[in-house]
Amino acid sequence: MRYFFGDYVLDTQCYELQHAGESLKLRRKAFQVLAYLLLHRERVVPKQELLEHVWSDQFVGDEVLKACITALRKALGERGRTPRFVRTLHGQGYRFVAPVEEREHLPAANALPALHRRDGEGTTHQAEGSAPALAPRLADLGSISSEARDGEHKHITVLCGALADVPALTARLGPESLYRLLQAWLALLQEVVHRYEGTLTSSTEEGFMALFGAPTAQEDHARRAVLAALDLQERCHTHMTLPVPGRGSAVTLQLGLHSGLVVAGDLGASSPRGYTAVGEATQMALRLQQHAAPGTICLSAATYALVQTEVESAPMDAIEIAGLPAPVPVYTVQGLHQRRAGVTGHGARVRSRFVGRTREMALLQTSLAQVAQGQGQVMGIVGEPGMGKSRLLAEFRRSLAGQSVTYYAGQCLPDGQMTPYLPVRDVVRQHCGLRTTDLPRVVMAAVRRCVQEAGLRPEEATPALLQLLDIPVQDAAFTRLSPEERKAWTFRVLHQLSRVASQASEVASPCWSWSPTGRDIGHLGSGSRMRPRWHYRP
Repeated sequence: MRYFFGDYVLDTQCYELQHAGESLKLRRKAFQVLAYLLLHRERVVPKQELLEHVWSDQFVGDEVLKACITALRKALGERGRTPRFVRTLHGQGYRFVAPVEEREHLPAANALPALHRRDGEGTTHQAEGSAPALAPRLADLGSISSEARDGEHKHITVLCGALADVPALTARLGPESLYRLLQAWLALLQEVVHRYEGTLTSSTEEGFMALFGAPTAQEDHARRAVLAALDLQERCHTHMTLPVPGRGSAVTLQLGLHSGLVVAGDLGASSPRGYTAVGEATQMALRLQQHAAPGTICLSAATYALVQTEVESAPMDAIEIAGLPAPVPVYTVQGLHQRRAGVTGHGARVRSRFVGRTREMALLQTSLAQVAQGQGQVMGIVGEPGMGKSRLLAEFRRSLAGQSVTYYAGQCLPDGQMTPYLPVRDVVRQHCGLRTTDLPRVVMAAVRRCVQEAGLRPEEATPALLQLLDIPVQDAAFTRLSPEERKAWTFRVLHQLSRVASQASEVASPCWSWSPTGRDIGHLGSGSRMRPRWHYRP
């Protein structure tokens, strides 16, 4: 479905918001909020209904929804006290108030998944005239405008991928089963690429290409591409199986990544490809994907240099690429050390001598002494980008060497701004000894072990921690709770866990980027030998 309002067009098929023919970047949750408000524009949508629909599998508060509405209004150019599009009715909810024209796509394809209409009594059903949840065909996609743009030279990372051995799948499944498999695969591909703010330029049954760093520049394009590749690999392993019994029933992928300079732009309305990139980087990524064994992710040396401090990798035999004078080195990704924020490729740089900040360092040391005496502390470090917040904490951590202090660090990430409590989740992972790429069964075993070691009640602590770590929870008592009740339950468990763990003088350091949830973090340090600290940009 396409919704026309003012100079804007929301396309739920291409997952795109346009203004005067130009594509706008809109985060996934903000897009879903706008689509839901447009679908229910004849009435006021309560906050709780939006929370339950857009964050159905997460526990979030009003602050997250407000931040999402703020981002949405910014994208729509809302200014002043009289909004043109999204109106807030205090104590009631939100309503889309501008005139809207609906137009359906002639071929029903690539609809926004799980968009349902709810009537006034709360009954949920498929919206009349809406396209099916899964795309019926593989099509050329991406955030493109209807008019051609001039090509731009951009340094990006290209991710190419394909289902392993499609001819064998066709013979094994038959056309109908393969068709349904490709439907599910495309829906998953769109969701993952969109999550990491990539641009899907093409996708067919033979493979796909996604760009990171174009059309919008991203300082961490290599990290995003690798995370997307790992996410695709994990989800295919856990959520997609072949509809026939037998060995090797899991769907496997062949993935290749390369970072380099391309010319990117819109080829024009007459071109079926839309926004695309051309250059050595796209060809190299494609060759790496073709060389990758089923179930592996191949990195070029250029991409490896940008992410080597963040991923677990192993060198492969150099491969020969047509047109190149010598074989090129290749690496396989085996896992993720820990997700970081900031520019990729700077993790191992030589730091200059640390000078100044004597007063700030003394405050941190004084606070640590109070923690050692059993007085929980909460600190915030605020400053503009480049002021040295991360460096200050790095030097403070270095000063802890030899002391009985446990240091955990969680970070907010550019692709996780709509994910609630992301830094807290990182801290819980570290406390349980988990890696980002651990399978669900490993996560569940580690959580049960930590709960048992802490002496907590399993029926209370286990569901809350698993939910926080994105593991589906089957506990009926927990799943019946409202988002606010889940949050209260989870923070009660985290507080109990922190009290037990802080017997060894524990320091947790989430890197926060917004302040409202700080009051929740503050509860973790109360009554324990623990100091949560976060630093954020104003």
